[in-house]
Amino acid sequence: FFVYSIKDPRTKLDQSSALFLLAEFFLVTRYLPVIEELADIILSANIETVEAVQRRYGEQISYSLPPTSLDVCLAKPDALTNKNNSEISLSALDINNDASRHHHEHEPNRARSASSSPISFAAHHRLDESSTKSTSLYISNWTDDQKTKLHIDQLKFNEADLAKRPYFEALIQALDCTENDQKCFYALSVILTMAMNPSTDTGILESVGLTVKCSNKTFYNTILVDQLCEILSLSVSPDSKIRLATMNLAINLLKKLVYDEEENVSYLSDHHLARIEGAYEQSTEDLRRHYRQQEMFLDMFEDEYRQMELNPMRLEYLLKDPCMLYPPTTTPLSGVEFIKRLPSGDVERARRSIRMFFLIRALSLGLRSVTEAEVPLTKAENLVKENDKLDLNNSDLIACTVHIKEKKDRRFLVTDPMQFILIEPDVKRLGWGIVKFCDLMQDVKVANDKEDTRSLHITIHKPVNNTYVKSNPPILNAKFTFDDHIRCMTAKQNLSKGRLR
Repeated sequence: FFVYSIKDPRTKLDQSSALFLLAEFFLVTRYLPVIEELADIILSANIETVEAVQRRYGEQISYSLPPTSLDVCLAKPDALTNKNNSEISLSALDINNDASRHHHEHEPNRARSASSSPISFAAHHRLDESSTKSTSLYISNWTDDQKTKLHIDQLKFNEADLAKRPYFEALIQALDCTENDQKCFYALSVILTMAMNPSTDTGILESVGLTVKCSNKTFYNTILVDQLCEILSLSVSPDSKIRLATMNLAINLLKKLVYDEEENVSYLSDHHLARIEGAYEQSTEDLRRHYRQQEMFLDMFEDEYRQMELNPMRLEYLLKDPCMLYPPTTTPLSGVEFIKRLPSGDVERARRSIRMFFLIRALSLGLRSVTEAEVPLTKAENLVKENDKLDLNNSDLIACTVHIKEKKDRRFLVTDPMQFILIEPDVKRLGWGIVKFCDLMQDVKVANDKEDTRSLHITIHKPVNNTYVKSNPPILNAKFTFDDHIRCMTAKQNLSKGRLR
């Protein structure tokens, strides 16, 4: 019924809900016969198969009450179940066999009763999996010549072939993000969960160019990749309606279709690679626009990268959130996480552009087998750490007194373009110093003292790694007093230049 709801809007279940239920089913179910059969229907069922199903079960498929309540079924003795075990036979309809199809079409009542009977369903689950393992309607009975022909036809999968498969065509059409990305999100979820399910037959996936599980990805589905590239292009356009969660799923699916991680080889055509590079250039231009407008751009840039590394998106987590079933919202007052809604205001638009840039940049570099060497801007291995000993013979130092509450410490401020560093002279080695405090320059805030021209108020806030933690107390909030106002002005200029870098 859920599969039928993808194609026919007359049913009582809307398309988004049907896609959601299918995605959840493929995510949690591992029973081989059911997964193979359902994936085969979605990907391979043609017009003749759909018409045969409609003739067998009726023109309109809809919800109906079972003939017997659950309590009555459970109360029946097991003897009745055992009696009927011998009467159960499992068979698959081969649409290529006219005699078989004719035989099943003339016995609708028996087919309906066997499929709807709770006794038959219970007995079906008690059978040994080796005897009940149903293979694909189209794949299992093929000869070697037919499989060879399939491999050749895989390279020729086009729109004409897609039009013959109504369910798969409806799944591809759901990827349209012109109005919003609600259906697109769940359509991507269905494809990903179905393709990554270990019980899904590889032959079924390869028959439509879903090259997720095979190493040879030269015959990937170009129609699907075209649609994924269109999603990338729309995501970087002004006033895009595509959320970060949907964008992440599209990129994951694209990489699984065309990129072999074991061999580090991309099978993407030049045409599709050019479209991805075009989206990457557009995201870079959008980033430059926000760089000129946002004063705290560097802080947001580093923070978004840190959030991506610490909290990667997982499909299981996204599908559990009921807010994804509603139309995308823009207001942060709704309580919906940022990646699951559209941005509101200039600051959130800048955050979204930064995150889009990271996602598309990682995709572009990965497809071209290029190692990331520029992001993040600050490398942890190159940073100075507390208690490190530094050679200060070629460094510019500014002496100051640090006032923290009732405590005063004499320190030297090191002029460094990347870090705020306070040192204490090393009494054991002349010209060396011990680092007493250090932090990134981008976290430093400087303010003049209104009463003393020789003093500065310096506050350092460390970005919060957990998005749910709203309070962010400073790690340093102190008054710095220099020997004279000239040194005070020099220190402020050095700190301001470091933030701009």
